[in-house]
Amino acid sequence: MSSRFHKEFNMANLQNYRLTFRIFCVLNELAISDLDLIIYLNPIKYFTIHDFKNGQTTMAWDKTRFYRLLKQGWLKKIYSGSGRTGGHSKYVVSVKGKQLLTRIAKCLDGREDLPVLKNPKGYKQKILVSQAKRHNKLKYKRDET
Repeated sequence: MSSRFHKEFNMANLQNYRLTFRIFCVLNELAISDLDLIIYLNPIKYFTIHDFKNGQTTMAWDKTRFYRLLKQGWLKKIYSGSGRTGGHSKYVVSVKGKQLLTRIAKCLDGREDLPVLKNPKGYKQKILVSQAKRHNKLKYKRDET
């Protein structure tokens, strides 16, 4: 892994994590718990269904989550195990999932603006739009000082 990813962690980057996560969940039609699980699984090189179940123990239970994330392309099966001989199927967070996490990280540390929803549906999404615009504007004011 490149050294550019090993810089000191800045806690101030988490100030707008909730807004960032919610915007990306709306854009990608994910639940917050789906995104939390993708974040949990990402550092595990090859995970099994058992690892997945361990990761979702602190989240709202959704028995279809694993297969839905797999079908939607957020997770990818890379090895089919038989189960009988002790070999378990192995999975990874897909390229699609890794790209999403990279984009979220860039927004959190200020390298990229928060995306603004094009056609907000309902009050909650309209609030996300106004907050994203406010965040992006304030980010540039902070960078100037």
